[in-house]
Amino acid sequence: MKKVTNSKKNITDIGTANTHQIDSYLASPNGELQKYNHRTGKIKVLSNEMPSDPNDPERLNRKQSFLEQNPYSIIDINNIFLYNQYLTIP
Repeated sequence: MKKVTNSKKNITDIGTANTHQIDSYLASPNGELQKYNHRTGKIKVLSNEMPSDPNDPERLNRKQSFLEQNPYSIIDINNIFLYNQYLTIP
């Protein structure tokens, strides 16, 4: 998904949705889940309860992301992935 400015749906996403005649969804940094309806051309806010970026000046809630709640380093995540891969090899 393209970068969102001021929690508004990116014009590229809207154009792509219209071209392919599909609805589009966006979780914005401020905590909104938005749906763009390609038939009506309208954006509807489905939720204000998505995890939000603490640095977003328009932040709507204090919900943390999974990684904020479970602070693993990228090395830990890679090791977990590699370990799981090793376990699933026949």
